[in-house]
Amino acid sequence: MLIEQYLGPKPESPYASAFDRRELVVAYAKTLDAVKAVAGIGTGSRSPQTQSPLLQPPLVDYVVKRLPTSKARHYKKWSISSEKIEYGAQRGAPGFLLECATAIRSTSSRTVVVAECFPFEEKARFAKTLDAVR
Repeated sequence: MLIEQYLGPKPESPYASAFDRRELVVAYAKTLDAVKAVAGIGTGSRSPQTQSPLLQPPLVDYVVKRLPTSKARHYKKWSISSEKIEYGAQRGAPGFLLECATAIRSTSSRTVVVAECFPFEEKARFAKTLDAVR
């Protein structure tokens, strides 16, 4: 199995945080079972889909709520499981929200997994990334 991690450029702004740097993980394997074993992706269709441990959300110690989707959604030939991540804010107010998604695509010769955490408004960028992965 091959796992590659891609980091976007560090923002130059002095106000930039861990949320401003794109991080993407792509894993390749010959079989779906190999990917599931390494990526920690469950096989039960009735259990909620949880985010793969291939990529954890930024500043994971500040996460106050994780809401996994009840079932995978599909985009072209990809099966995507995701969870909504909520960070804490002062005085119990709702904090910053992210979506962490793990997409899987299998063919007869290999399986590919793409994982990324992104703000909700960047969902289209994640789809473009999936379109670009061969």
